[in-house]
Amino acid sequence: YDRSNSRDNRGDRDRPQFSMPMDSYSGHRMSSHAPAPYSAHPYPYGGGPGGDYNRPKPAVIDATGVSSDTARHAKKLYLGNIPNDTETSHLESFLNMSLRQVGGCFSPENPIQNCSFVNLEKRFMFIEMRSVEETCTLLQLDGIYYRQHALKIKRPVDYDKYPVVNPTKPIPKLDVSSVGIVSNQVEDSPYKIFVGGLPHEMNEELVKEMLERFGKLKSFHLVKERSDGSSKGYAFCEFMTEDSMVA
Repeated sequence: YDRSNSRDNRGDRDRPQFSMPMDSYSGHRMSSHAPAPYSAHPYPYGGGPGGDYNRPKPAVIDATGVSSDTARHAKKLYLGNIPNDTETSHLESFLNMSLRQVGGCFSPENPIQNCSFVNLEKRFMFIEMRSVEETCTLLQLDGIYYRQHALKIKRPVDYDKYPVVNPTKPIPKLDVSSVGIVSNQVEDSPYKIFVGGLPHEMNEELVKEMLERFGKLKSFHLVKERSDGSSKGYAFCEFMTEDSMVA
């Protein structure tokens, strides 16, 4: 993917620049600018678009011995971008099956307990999970496709009003590629690719569409401005196979 960025090469001047950044210690091409490791909260402590980074951090408590209201809130999730004719029972079954397929269930029974506040006009709903641990694993399925709609699976906007409830069991890193999800966490490895020189008006879908011409993506992250969520003009990705890296 390496291309010359010479000013004399006018034909390539405005094209996206592909390279794999070099780690001076290991000799591998990688970057220290990878996104933060997976967090059970998509924007901890109010971060993210429009968030307040100066907000005091909420208390952190263990999942055992918490009040029923706090425990329920820790197991509640927002589902957005659902089809406007969704049958909640069908969507619930789909998510239960998908989570079981990737190894995100901690017992044989279905992890989703109930659905509430269903708004098909605005295409969102809320669900309550069986445990804090399975709430964390279902968050990893953010972006899964249901009837050609990429679902948004997030914490509720008032999540930080309650103490953060830590899981009592280790949360596994799921292989979400098996259910068709392109992860937004690109881990440092010899296969991590830096994509630079992107037009700032290109959104995530357009950049992914361009990259998928070379092969199936395993993970992808478009780096954005914290202030307004606009693109910074570069991204990181990893393909499912090494052959795509040299295409």
